[in-house]
Amino acid sequence: MKLKTKKRLTNLTIYLFFLMGGIEYAVILPSLWLYLQSMDAESVFLGLTLSAFSFSGLFAGPIFGKWHDKTGKVKVIILFGNMWEIVGNFMYFVGINKYFIVLSRLVAGVGSGAGAAIFAQITHTTSLAERTAAISLALASRQIGLLLGPGLNVFLEHLNGYIGPWEVNALTSPGIFMCGVWIMMQILTLFLYYDLPPLEEQERILAQEAKDEEQKKNTSTSDEDETKPLMQNSNESINANDEEIIPDSTIDSLTSSWQGKPIKQMKDFTSGDSRSQSLPNGDFYSTPDSERPEVIGQGSNEYLNNQYGSIQNPPSPDTGEIEAFDEEESLELKEAKIYASQYGSDKYPGKFTYSKEFIREEIVVILSAQFFFMFNQTSLETLLTPYTQVYLNFNELQNSILYCVAGFEVMIMFVVIKFLSKKIEDRKMFLLGFGIELVSIAAALAYMPNLPIGHPAALPIFLIIFVVQVSGLPLIAACVASMFSKHTTERTQGFSQGIRRGVANIGTILGPLWAGAAVSMLYVNLGVIVGLVFLILVILCLSWKRLKDPVPYWWVDKSTTTVSA
Repeated sequence: MKLKTKKRLTNLTIYLFFLMGGIEYAVILPSLWLYLQSMDAESVFLGLTLSAFSFSGLFAGPIFGKWHDKTGKVKVIILFGNMWEIVGNFMYFVGINKYFIVLSRLVAGVGSGAGAAIFAQITHTTSLAERTAAISLALASRQIGLLLGPGLNVFLEHLNGYIGPWEVNALTSPGIFMCGVWIMMQILTLFLYYDLPPLEEQERILAQEAKDEEQKKNTSTSDEDETKPLMQNSNESINANDEEIIPDSTIDSLTSSWQGKPIKQMKDFTSGDSRSQSLPNGDFYSTPDSERPEVIGQGSNEYLNNQYGSIQNPPSPDTGEIEAFDEEESLELKEAKIYASQYGSDKYPGKFTYSKEFIREEIVVILSAQFFFMFNQTSLETLLTPYTQVYLNFNELQNSILYCVAGFEVMIMFVVIKFLSKKIEDRKMFLLGFGIELVSIAAALAYMPNLPIGHPAALPIFLIIFVVQVSGLPLIAACVASMFSKHTTERTQGFSQGIRRGVANIGTILGPLWAGAAVSMLYVNLGVIVGLVFLILVILCLSWKRLKDPVPYWWVDKSTTTVSA
């Protein structure tokens, strides 16, 4: 199978993975509180159950990421993580008691740790220019899942029956449904997902595939036409000069060695071997002028320099194969690359250490932004339902419509980011996203607490603020993941992405706890969020230069010296 086909299938599997995650959240959340109430659970169990999923993901992400860094395998990690999702959702379906429900979400949350390995693979297999777009598409897939979830609940709430001793109803059906979904995801991953090689290796494979395809095409269309004139012209040329006729078997041998074997096996044609002197005029055999190699003494040496090496780019004396050295790279840069591939990093000099990797200004800023973003967003989501119920008299259907509108808007924004990322730096989109958040939440702080219940201006003001605030979320979500991948060492991307997702999970856990405790104090709640967004904007401005896309090996002298004979 060609590499392009493998990449398409792998990307499809990645999008489906995040799609399933979004569906799971949207399917389970609406009925969770009723499910817990059916087991006489206190209100604290709602927070515990929601936090349990993120809590286990907090630890699973770095572990799975480290696993990826050690083995380079992603497929087996996804398959292993999906098993936790299958078991956890089946436990949710069984639902023995309220403690078992919390445990089920704790088990399922382990499977979310596979996302760290997936983001690491995206880093390894995309260029800096492509990365933000690739990440935005993966995150957009989750938003599509959030949109599909409410529609699936309409179907699930009408289920009624038994599977063995366990009852299937509106409260338990989300668990068995997601168990089946993750089993299907397991099958798709097994057959459609491929562990893709790094970007540099992909370029070599694509070039080789294109070369093989061209050679196969030429051989299939002109093999017979070229073979017959080849032997006839060679014999006629030899007879015309009264020289020895070369047997057909010899010519066939020369032809196969030229057309069917790697260049490194043909060095005997220029090394003084008797076969290179058998034919007149220096020709190995008659070929079209566009394909005929020029030998020493008969024109330009460019062909031989390209194929066999030159003074600046010699063949390896040990293997006789051609080394893939870039003539424009200095010796110091080559040595730095070799060292970084095993012990160091292309982001800073010296040996790789976790303190050097994560205690750098740009990394601290990005991780802080990740935490504040998730803390603020989950706080606002926790506040949304109580506010709309009290001030706007919204019911469950109207809230569901509101969430669907938000999901659709976010999905569109991710598609827009795919195109914006080609023209605008990540740090600029990052700053724009937080700027939008500051303006929208500050407006909410200024107007929303002051409006009396039932005021006619409350709904339009709320909807304007809501739409503006949601539009900034994708800019932050996509850019924070992309920037973090660009500023961390590629060799340890799995563990690094696990750390980033762990920080996000901490924000996801603490945000609802804070908002739930201060739900009746709207001024305090929104005031804290505004203060945090303003703080991160100040930090971004102070560290603006450090957030620029890093230059690999910036401490190395990349200039080359030309040796003249």
